[in-house]
Amino acid sequence: MSEQNPEQLIHSPSPEQDSTMPDIPRSREMFRGDINDAVIQTQLSTGVEIDKGWWDSEVGNHGSTESILDRYDAAYPEYVEQHIAPQSQENVGVDETEVAEHNVEDMNRQNEEEAWESYTPIGSNDYEQANAERIKDGKIKVEKLGDDEHSITLVASIKVDPETGQAISGHENRPDAESMRDTEQAFADYLAATPAKQRFVVYEGDERVFDDRDEAITKAADSGLVQHLAAKDHIPTVSGEPTEAETTAIMEQLGVNQEELLALYVARGLESQIANGEADFLAGYINFQAARLGMEGFHNYSESEKQEILASGKLDELKTELNQKVSQLLPTLNELYRPNLDNKDLLVVAEDGSIGVNPEFAGSIAEITMDRLNWSGEHRLNEVAKLSMEMRDRVIFHRIQEAYNSGKSPFVVYGGSHIVTLKPALQAYSESQQNS
Repeated sequence: MSEQNPEQLIHSPSPEQDSTMPDIPRSREMFRGDINDAVIQTQLSTGVEIDKGWWDSEVGNHGSTESILDRYDAAYPEYVEQHIAPQSQENVGVDETEVAEHNVEDMNRQNEEEAWESYTPIGSNDYEQANAERIKDGKIKVEKLGDDEHSITLVASIKVDPETGQAISGHENRPDAESMRDTEQAFADYLAATPAKQRFVVYEGDERVFDDRDEAITKAADSGLVQHLAAKDHIPTVSGEPTEAETTAIMEQLGVNQEELLALYVARGLESQIANGEADFLAGYINFQAARLGMEGFHNYSESEKQEILASGKLDELKTELNQKVSQLLPTLNELYRPNLDNKDLLVVAEDGSIGVNPEFAGSIAEITMDRLNWSGEHRLNEVAKLSMEMRDRVIFHRIQEAYNSGKSPFVVYGGSHIVTLKPALQAYSESQQNS
């Protein structure tokens, strides 16, 4: 049997298939980070829409993204067959509005795929050159794509060493940083130039809205700031990130297991964890990361559960329990970290049983986690970081173009590296939409 082209999303009907049946694309193969979008595209191709009752009874929302899409792909063809009756051509009515809408959807998808070919992978020569240009003056970069009537505003955030003035890895969490003031000015300029109905914010990471500006920056960096500003002006927002279920499913398809994802997630957040004064309870942080990945035996405690634990005086008991549980993960995590750290452990168990950072690395945690344990390097964890970033970038790109296609002029604040990789693709997409 000949090998199937992975870009060929439409399956040919079998000889036994009724000639009235349309070719049905598999949602699993159309999946680009959004389950709803993948399912909708299959229905657009057939013209047969499902309802909530059918979805709940035949598919449901339980299990992984992969299993949900597989159940849908198995059940949907029969549903289509039941809802397509043989008709003579003269009796077939054509809804011109629906056809036009489908044509627009098809064109948008084609434009998105073509624009994505302009994506600049991190670590490539084009990326290195563009990124060096971005950081050389130590300021945020604001790019406006499109035109005055319909645009995408990109803000490439930056973190600067206050002593040297040089750009360094990570996200800025100093309220008095120049980049924070410049981001506020960029947002003010955006408000002045953008009609209210077109305003929309795409932010990095999780939803974290704070009433106080300085608290927003301290606890959630530039993402916290832009969410704070959007809330003040009642502007709708969306995270550009994939859901945890989507992330796990996509990374699994790329050959990345839970332990490797956990090692990456833990490393990425260590600097912030320590900066926020929570270095004395790293076990709680690692437990949270393991729980969000769905690892067996780990639980994400809700705010009400945390309050109940505090009220009952069982916090120390919980800390002891989590230190013991997380200590069992350390051999696996450290095995992944060692190749990047001259064969040394990153995480250790102290004499009192608590989890901590190896004292040898405590004074250089930003350099360790953002440089040596991130995408730049040749070890397995560097490869995982690069795969994770490219997967995130594709979802971010899709979120932005969804907002743009709905008539919004999105204001997008993201880490500078993401903006460098995405800008050429977004530029190509906005130009293709203007020319459509």
